[in-house]
Amino acid sequence: MTTTPNPEADSIKREIDRTREQLRGTVDALAVELSPRTQALRATEQTKQMVASRPGLAVAAAVAGVVLVVGVPMWRRAR
Repeated sequence: MTTTPNPEADSIKREIDRTREQLRGTVDALAVELSPRTQALRATEQTKQMVASRPGLAVAAAVAGVVLVVGVPMWRRAR
């Protein structure tokens, strides 16, 4: 028993394969875009640009960092 070729079915199968490949590419791109590493790198770059554009902000950020690094452990020990 042989099956007769069905051009419409073949066309549908090709379309499904193309759609599947496009979807795979979209999912891969979203995975990269939403990965924690990408988000962290983007946030770091945005912070660097913001600090570079506002010199006073760099000083304030440094002071806040020192307060957090030194102050929080001291505060915890005091409790």
